[in-house]
This record gives sequence, structure tokens and C-alpha cells, in this order.
Amino acid sequence: MRLSTRFSLLSIITVALSGFVMCGALLLQEYKTRQVLWQAEIETALTTNSAWSRTIHFRDDSSVQRDLAQFVNQLSVSSTAAAYHVDGELIASVPTAEQPPRPVRMSSERVDVITQFKNPAGIDDNVMNARLVVSVPIISPINPIDYSLTPENYRDALFAANSAGPRFVVGYIEVATSRQAFLNVMAETAAYTILLVLAGLVVVLLLVRALSRSIGKPLEHMAEVAHRISIGELPQNTRLPVKRNDEIGEIANVLNGVIEGVHKLKARIDVDRALLSIKVDSASKKLSAAEEQVSQAQRQIKRVAYYDAVTGLPNRRLMLEQLGMLIQIAAREKRYIGVILIDSEGLRRINETRGREVGDTVLRELADRIKNTLRDSDVVSREENLNESPDLARVGNDEFCVVLHGLDKPDAANLVSQRLYYALTDPIRVDGRQMRLDVNIGVALAPNHGKAPNALMRAADVAMSVARRDNALKPVFYEKAMDVEGSERFDLSVDLQNADFDREMTLLYQPQIDTASGEVIGAEALIRWNHPTKGMIPPFKFIPLAEESGHIIALGNWVLRRACIDIATLREKGVQLPKVSINVSALQLTNAFLESVSDTLSHLELEPSCLELELTESLLVQNFNTVMEQLTYLHDTLGVRLSIDDFGTGYSSLAYLSRFPLDELKVDRSFVLGMEQSDNFAKITAAIIAMARQLKLDIVVEGVDSPQQYRTIREYGASVIQGYLFSRPLPLEDLETFIGERTYLNTLAELDV
Repeated sequence: MRLSTRFSLLSIITVALSGFVMCGALLLQEYKTRQVLWQAEIETALTTNSAWSRTIHFRDDSSVQRDLAQFVNQLSVSSTAAAYHVDGELIASVPTAEQPPRPVRMSSERVDVITQFKNPAGIDDNVMNARLVVSVPIISPINPIDYSLTPENYRDALFAANSAGPRFVVGYIEVATSRQAFLNVMAETAAYTILLVLAGLVVVLLLVRALSRSIGKPLEHMAEVAHRISIGELPQNTRLPVKRNDEIGEIANVLNGVIEGVHKLKARIDVDRALLSIKVDSASKKLSAAEEQVSQAQRQIKRVAYYDAVTGLPNRRLMLEQLGMLIQIAAREKRYIGVILIDSEGLRRINETRGREVGDTVLRELADRIKNTLRDSDVVSREENLNESPDLARVGNDEFCVVLHGLDKPDAANLVSQRLYYALTDPIRVDGRQMRLDVNIGVALAPNHGKAPNALMRAADVAMSVARRDNALKPVFYEKAMDVEGSERFDLSVDLQNADFDREMTLLYQPQIDTASGEVIGAEALIRWNHPTKGMIPPFKFIPLAEESGHIIALGNWVLRRACIDIATLREKGVQLPKVSINVSALQLTNAFLESVSDTLSHLELEPSCLELELTESLLVQNFNTVMEQLTYLHDTLGVRLSIDDFGTGYSSLAYLSRFPLDELKVDRSFVLGMEQSDNFAKITAAIIAMARQLKLDIVVEGVDSPQQYRTIREYGASVIQGYLFSRPLPLEDLETFIGERTYLNTLAELDV
């Protein structure tokens, strides 16, 4: 087959295939574009109309049916639609269906728009009938299970909702269409596209044929001459006729030059080729070696500039560069950045007495302990990867810096700093002997304490200096008061660290009375601090200090032991107090605390049910699996009662209440106070009590101080009362008298008149 023929045939095939591919691509792109526009049209119409959330919330089927019909008629593609409540109930559909399919997802949590193709008939070969389904969640700040709202007050509740608060899925709108519907819309576009491609194909074919003839013949002639050159049969006087000024003419000129010099240059060309090959190989090897040397030098320079030689961790320069970027990211995501500075004074003594080599070994051990304590996302790699985001850096001879990014709340930095302190103060073996290092830790948060790297570093350094000055056995968080000498908070923190719990701390007990039976069914233990010089200090001042310093663990163990001893003392005197309740901090809930509870009850020979642990709502949402395991051990294995304290003020949900092994729910006093000011508080209180009864939980209402509050609570179905109406918190001796004399029955009789 001749070259021109092959060129023409190949060109025709290529152009034809390209045309068909182009046609298919254009149609496919048009199909996908119409799908995207259809989906965007749906999402825009549904998400911009806030009326959907109200009508679906109240299951207004007539309004939803009307709005659905209007919505479907406005769509560019023939579609069907159905509206569901979040609980799965069908509210309306267009066209009306007896049992339309359920939405793609059904959840009360916020979800994204979901699309998928599905075959309603379940037949694999029925491709054209497959449906494109778009399921759009209807979002509202109003909880869809809040049945206390009416259509009249819904708008007020909507405006009152916090813009930064939680969002709930009220229901779903599912819109569906078929592939055939899209194809019907695209029919005219497809026809024009095909005609246009065919016309272009005919024009290109004509041009290709003409071009192949103009190129093929000269090339065939030159090919013949080249063949004769290759076999050495070309006469010396042979020349190609040059009649063209294009690339083919240039090739002909070149070929004529080759014909003239081919014989006399052949030998020289062979020699030059050999020499050139040798030079190129030598130059390539030298260039490769030079490039490798430069690369190594660059890596070494960057290593020295940005990394610590001893630990392999990023230095202060690299840490500050990356910290600035992390602060910007956290600001956009509305999250916190924690900067923790760590100083080890004991390391200086090791360097002075044992030498720098031993000091470097200890330094590397500290770095490993820090990295092993942090999350994977907070630990910098020790590999020479300069693109790695540094979260741990050595900033001085004896200092480390930890950057915690992506924190949802400031308390997370507190827990991490506590773990770091315990890890670093654990004894280290040095020259065959164990040594405990003195560690000072200062913590600062962005944006609370600064929005620039230098400002955060300064705040953390101030906090670390305070820890070093006060010999604090805990991490210290930066506060503005730290810039003022003699801050009351720090003085109080130091006094708490040195406090004699047995002499300075005392427990008061507030009785819990079952007004239905007239019996004292328990008492809550409330700690008070009788400071040697400052007098009585309320718990809200020193309990947070105890949690920040880690002394809450020792203080909590003292409360546990003291409360159990007191209830055992009452029983020895013949006074029966069924149970005593103590508050438990999140930091206390450790395996050591579980053992302490078991040992205390066993030592005093008390039945486990006489001890009730009051937990906060926030504790339940921290590390769900671990907390569930610990509470299950306390409740099911030991038999200790568990109560959720101050319900309604934290983060818990019905899911947590139903999954955790709880015995009791305490209604927070803020709801009791609010009942007299707002009907909403009264409705919420009634709903909480009703919910607790449905979950078969014991109910204790705290903060009941007036007869009107008592009567309202009784109307709502709660009988166990704790508040000033019956008694203030009492010392143990007064509690004994209160239970024995039963004077509260007089108050109860007057209330029930």
C-alpha cells in the first residue's frame, strides 16, 4: 500500500473516530451538565426556603403537598418528589404515591446532600429506567423532637435560636427522575451536535485527501533516493529537484547536502561518533556527582537551620514558622491552638555532673516520652522530611515546645499537659540509677492568650516562669493576673497544694427527702475549705484550681474516704442513711479511683449501694468507650449507684442517658429557679421529669427553696426534694439530729395542707 494511501486511510479513520468520540463526549458532558444543573436547582430551591423546616416540623401535609407540587412544576426536568419527617414518616409526595421509597439516609444529625442511581424495578438490564435520586436534608436550629412548640411560637423560637448552636435535620425532600427524562430534554441538542460533527468530518476528510496527495508524492521520491544512499548505489551527480518553499523543500535541500558529503564524511563521522559518546558519558557522570553533592549540601543546610542536632526535632525557627500557619487555620475553623512550654531543671544538673553525653541521652528520652504521650497528629516525624508539620519542637537547651492544633475546646490542652507532666516526671534511669527530673510546664491558648506566634510563646513562657517560681507540681495555664505579682489565684493555688485536708477540709451534707414517704433517702456531700488565714472558701473558688493542678485526684479520694467513714459512723449510732452522694470530676475517673472505691467500701464493710457517684453531663461525652467501661465496672461489678448531676446544663443527649448504666437523674436548680420566671422553663422541667420516669430513673430535684417551687415540682410527678425548703447543708452531727428528730415532717405537713 502506497504511503499516500496509508496516510489518507489513517487520517480518515483517526478523524472519524475523533468525531464520534467528540460527539459522544459532548453529549455525555451535556448529560452530566444537565444532571448537575438539575441537582443544583433542587438544592438551591430547597435550602434557600426556610418555610420547609416549619411545615415538615409540624407535619403540615397539605402545605407540604402544595409546595411540593409547585416545586416539581418549576423543575427543568420531569421529576417526582416526596417529603419525609426525620422519623421516617411520609408527609407528602408528587405524584401521590401509596408507598414511595424511603429516603437514601434517615438521621437526626446533619448530613450532606446524597445522590445515587437506583433501579426501582430491580432489573439490571433496565438501564434507562434507573432513577437519579437526590435526598436533601431540611436543616433547622429547632430540635424536631421538641413537641412543645406550636406553629404560632415556632417563628419566635427560630429567631431566638443561637446562630452558632447545633443544627438538626427536621426531615428530607427526595426528588427523583430517570435517565430517559434527561435524554428527552437533550434530544434536540443531540441532533444538532451530531449534524455539526458530521459536517466537520466531511470537510476534514476532503482536506486530508488533498494534503496526502501533496505530501505523498515528494516523500516517495525522497524515500527512493534515501534507499539508494543506504545501499551505496546513488551516483555522485544525483540531485533532488527543489520546487517548494515548505518543510518538504527544506528536507530536499538537506538531502542534497547529504548526497554530496555522504562519501567523504562517512569515515570521519564514525570517529567523531565514538569520541562524542565517550565525552558524553564522562560529562554525565560528573554532572550526576555534582548534583548529588549539591542536593546533600542543601539538605544538610536545611537540617542545621531547622532541626535540633541532638533530638532530631524541629527547632524554634521552624516551629515559629509553622505555628503562624496553624494559628491562621485554627482561626478559620474556629478552633483552638495550645502551646505548651516544658523546662527541665534537672537536666542542667546532669550536664554539669555527668557530662554532656549523658545529658544528651536523657534529652532524647524526654523527647521520646513527649512524642509517645501526644496524638499522632501532634507528633513531628524524626525523618528528614521538611514538609512535615512540626507539632513538637526543642526551643532551648533544656526546653521543649508542644503545639496542639485543631482543639475543639480549651480543656483538651489541660488534659494533654497533665499527661505530659506525669510522663516527664516518671523516674529516668541514668548510669544505672533512677532519677526524677523537676519539670516546669506553662500553657497558653490561641486565641484566648494571643493571636500571633510570639505572643503565644511569651504567654506560655510567663506561665512556665510562674511554675518554676512557685515550684508548681503541675502545668500552669497563662492568665492575665500572672503579670501582676501577688495574684490571689496563685497564692490560693499554692495554699491548696500545701493544705492539710484532714484539718482544713470539711464535709457538709444536704438531705434528700422523699416527700411521698416522708423519709430521708440520702444526702449529698458538699466540701468546704476552712483556710487558716482567709476563712471559709467556697468550692467554686478552689475546685477549679484543684482540677488544673491535678490535686483534684487526692482531694476526691479524701472526699470519698471521709463520706464513707461518716455514713459508717451514723450507722454505728443507729441512724440509717440509705446513701450518700459525692461529686466526681472527669480527672478522677481513673483505674486507680475505681480501686480506691472498692477498697474503701470493703474496708468499712459498707454495701456498695450506699455510695452514689454524681457525674456531670460533660464527663459522659468524653472518650465514650473508656467512660462506658469504667461506669459499667462501678455499677455492674461493684454495685455503686450512678447519678447524672445538674442535668440540662451540659452536653448529654437522650442517647447517652439510655446507654450509660445510670440510676438517678438530678434536675439542675437553674430550671427550678426559672420556673417562676418563664413558662418555657416550667415546660422543660416537666419534660425532663417525664423523660426520666420513662427511662425508669430515680429523680432528685435540687434547689427547691420555696413552697411554690415544691408544689410545682410535685405536680410534675417528682417527689424527692433537695433544697433549703427542708434543710441547708449540715455538719455530720446536725444531720444526725435532723434524721433522728424528723422535724422536717412538720414542714411537709404544712406544705401538703
